[in-house]
Amino acid sequence: MLVKPSVLELPESKEPEPEITPPPQTELPEEEKPVETEPAFDIEHWVSFAKEYAKSVGMSL
Repeated sequence: MLVKPSVLELPESKEPEPEITPPPQTELPEEEKPVETEPAFDIEHWVSFAKEYAKSVGMSL
C-alpha cells in the first residue's frame, strides 16, 4: 500500500531568483535643489499690452 505525503512537495528551482534592487534616486538632496528665481506669470500684463497695441494700430475694443 502506498502512502501519500501530507505536505505538498515543490520541485526545486534550478535558477536562483534575481535580487530586486530599487532604482537609483534621481532627486537632489534638499541643500542641492536649485532655487526658483523666476517670478510668477502675470497674464494681466499681457492683456493690457495687447489692448494698448490694438488701440495704437487703430482697432476699437
